[in-house]
Amino acid sequence: MAEPRKKTAHILLTLPGKTPVSLELFPAELWPGQPGAVAGVFRVRQGGRWVRVGGEKYSFIPPAAVGGLVARLLGPLSGDAAPAEEPRPELPVGTPVRVVNGGRAPDGTPLYDRTRTATQPHQGADGRWYVHVLLFGRGLVQVSVSECRR
Repeated sequence: MAEPRKKTAHILLTLPGKTPVSLELFPAELWPGQPGAVAGVFRVRQGGRWVRVGGEKYSFIPPAAVGGLVARLLGPLSGDAAPAEEPRPELPVGTPVRVVNGGRAPDGTPLYDRTRTATQPHQGADGRWYVHVLLFGRGLVQVSVSECRR
């Protein structure tokens, strides 16, 4: 059945001697109420099938990860190997976390912002796990799970 939702972008990747790969990007706002469906991320269809991250039925991918997906598809051409699969971190939506904010205390220790996760962890095309958190003055921000402390 054809997808009735309007896609934002369509990428057609053709490699010498390979079947062309089609990537269709749909804005997450088309799936209201789904965990992770926030402004600025996409649901991606590759070759007519939805890209699923970590076994989630609805996976929403930030633009940088879409670029990484294209880079991974180009991997055989450039000789790069795909990153090793890491298990999904246990950080459900609403988990209280501290996120390094880039500042430093006078004694040199890093400063943190206290917040909660706004999305389930999703794996970027670089193989690392990310979550979205709401930061005061910055809004919804994607951060690496490695930068979060419970």
